[in-house]
Amino acid sequence: MKRIFPTIAVVALLLNGCATVEFPKSGNPSPYDGKWTGSLPSKSSSCAAMNLVAKGEVQYGYMIAEVFDGTIKKYDLWGTIAPDGTLKGNIGSAGVTGATANVRFNGNDANGTWTASQCDGTVALKRL
Repeated sequence: MKRIFPTIAVVALLLNGCATVEFPKSGNPSPYDGKWTGSLPSKSSSCAAMNLVAKGEVQYGYMIAEVFDGTIKKYDLWGTIAPDGTLKGNIGSAGVTGATANVRFNGNDANGTWTASQCDGTVALKRL
């Protein structure tokens, strides 16, 4: 019995790590709903070569964006935008967080920062 529990825990963790990020099926429209694009340049010398660009959408105040380094998709950015326009988002892959983003949405612009274990940078988004 002692061996079964760790095995189940590992399998559950792996299955959870494969989860995809999805929009809510319903909700109230938010003033931030729409398509967004922008840049996430790094400001750390340890990751200065990254040229990150985000393309995504907000539905019902929930943001999902794909983050590219050049033409290659590297990460996802997701999270709920609070009524005051603040996003405490996640950056990662397959629903697993590797970095966080703190962004403030205001009209057709959004600005903030992102932080990972060995990198950090800024966020500048525009509504399309």
